[in-house]
Amino acid sequence: MQNIDKSNMAAFLEKFQEQIIEGYKLGSKIEVENTFDKIVFCGMGGSALGGRILKSYIGNKIPVFIVDDYNLPGFVDKKSLVFVVSYSGNTEETIETYNQVLKRGLKPIVIAAGGKLEESAKDNKNQFIKIPSCPQPRLSYGYQFLSILRALENTSIVKENKQIVDNLAVFIGIQKEKTKTKAKELAKKMTNKIPVIYGSKNFEAAAYKWKININENCKSPAFYNIFPEQNHNELNGLLRTNGNLHLIFLKCKDDNPKVRKRMDIVKKIAEENKIEVTIIEAEGNNFLERIIWAIYLGDWVSYYLALEYGVDPTPVELVEKFKKMLD
Repeated sequence: MQNIDKSNMAAFLEKFQEQIIEGYKLGSKIEVENTFDKIVFCGMGGSALGGRILKSYIGNKIPVFIVDDYNLPGFVDKKSLVFVVSYSGNTEETIETYNQVLKRGLKPIVIAAGGKLEESAKDNKNQFIKIPSCPQPRLSYGYQFLSILRALENTSIVKENKQIVDNLAVFIGIQKEKTKTKAKELAKKMTNKIPVIYGSKNFEAAAYKWKININENCKSPAFYNIFPEQNHNELNGLLRTNGNLHLIFLKCKDDNPKVRKRMDIVKKIAEENKIEVTIIEAEGNNFLERIIWAIYLGDWVSYYLALEYGVDPTPVELVEKFKKMLD
């Protein structure tokens, strides 16, 4: 295993419960005025995961938008709470939107591990959260999300979460070995298949994280969609798959019963068309535990799937090559 996992991603995943506690502390000094009517995250790929999880967690209380482009939408104004996030601090698109945020006279909260964004945040006297070192941005989502959640606690949107977060860390630690066993079994079933991950709107962040984990850790194609939207178009695509798909349904007891019924029907249709299906019922005592557990399970699934393929899960050499071609 160590011969494949040269960067020792496994050791980092083993300590995820520590990242939960430390991430929560990172946001303790951030001051947020309770004057906003929407939250906006400027970030790409793994650097926007904290925002995506927050959207799943509190999106029914306040609009949460992800800006994963060069252009800052016109609706981002003085009533917007803006987070600018780039793990490296050098992401081209994010720096572009950051400059646009400043031109509009806004005061963003900047999150990075260093780079140009850290320098600019200090120069512009923006509040700054420094992310500890991680093997890759996609592995920093605990730091991102929990620091953001803590920062929002002095608003009417988010209540005090310390006990909930402490319980989450304990839960993840207790479940770890069981989670790894489940992940290893699923990775073997998924080998040489194209994974398609489905979830409800509640679980979109989890489904998306599974997809990018498989793309980056396994260097393999993977796709995701959400219910009920899947039923209105992608459903027809299940009739011509050549047997090379493996559908993963991430289900949660918080889902609308009508959505769960739709998932059950699609599962039946898929199996009638000889498509392999795995149902995963999220574990946890509350929604936060369930969505973080589902994401953490996906971390381990993609890790073991990478080992099945004999590829080091950490490096993303093609992405780095692509960035150089842009220069």
